Amino acid sequence: MEELKLVLPDVKYRDSFLSAIPEFRALEHKRWQDTAMAEMNENMLDAEFSDYIKNLYDRMNYPKPGTSRKFTYWLIDKDGWAGTIRIRPDLSKAQAENYGHIGFEIRPSKRGRGYSRQMIRMAMAESSKLGLSQVCLSCENNNEPSKKTIENTFNEYGGDGGHISETDYYCWINTIKK
Repeated sequence: MEELKLVLPDVKYRDSFLSAIPEFRALEHKRWQDTAMAEMNENMLDAEFSDYIKNLYDRMNYPKPGTSRKFTYWLIDKDGWAGTIRIRPDLSKAQAENYGHIGFEIRPSKRGRGYSRQMIRMAMAESSKLGLSQVCLSCENNNEPSKKTIENTFNEYGGDGGHISETDYYCWINTIKK
């Protein structure tokens, strides 16, 4: 399996990050269209991208009033940016079950390679460092690939099992393997 690493966002991955935007845009997925990345342009200037990175760091350390900290990490493979994972350690139980402590996406051209599972494993270690003994992972009910990733993570780490709400599937999972 290809070597992957989880890193903090960095401008050196600008080109590979921005080149993924058309791949996501082609999906026309509602959730993706609601993200900050959807507002980006693959021709974004260096200064604009630097501001984007600064905002990610600010959200980790200095969240705006009424928001929680969000730690963003990028999955890097031999080609550069392959995915993003965000850890929100300060959510209430209700918020976690609605949004999940961890949100992730894999670049469409990199899907089906086991990247999300590897990325979540790395994020579980980061979540534990942030003081979380369990995290809630969630996805839309009809997102079968993400549900499978969540269930596989539960089977590996243990926790409180899967739950289905009207629109979402969520699972509380230990951050340290059973």
